[in-house]
Amino acid sequence: MCYYYLMPNTKFKNNHRPWNKDIKGIHLSPETEFKAGVRGVRWVAVGSVKIRMYHGKMRACQKVAEPNTWRLRSQVVWESVNGQLPKGYTIHHKDRDVSNDDISNLELLSRGEHLQEHRAENEANRRKGLLNMKRSDILCVDCGGKFKATKKAKYCATCKRIRVRNNKLRYKAKIKINSPA
Repeated sequence: MCYYYLMPNTKFKNNHRPWNKDIKGIHLSPETEFKAGVRGVRWVAVGSVKIRMYHGKMRACQKVAEPNTWRLRSQVVWESVNGQLPKGYTIHHKDRDVSNDDISNLELLSRGEHLQEHRAENEANRRKGLLNMKRSDILCVDCGGKFKATKKAKYCATCKRIRVRNNKLRYKAKIKINSPA
């Protein structure tokens, strides 16, 4: 049975005038409104340093301007001593410790030189499977069959589908048990 005819007509009529038309600066709840000049709880001053994940490594970033302009601390330290960083160049940490931003540990290299400097490490990591993992044969934990994957997967696609379906069924059964009858 259709209950559409019982629903009230909520359309605006022609020439409808809303109650707040031409009312500027109305403050219905001034306690909860944003106030000019008040900063949020996450605001930090220019020059503050935060440790962030940057290209897979924990790096120190420094706030250099408002609003929320951050740069790597190594770049800020280099520029404070040597001036602007030239285009196409990057900062290299001599001791390979990216948390050590002492000026004596920093070196200016072109991107090609920097890549050449780290080429051996990148190749070793690639061989270990840490960078650009190739598709390889992995054994499924459930059925023991071989399948190809780029990640450290445990289950083949078929077993994974079955596990997902079983988890959904378990969840539905749990809801039925807990719901009042």
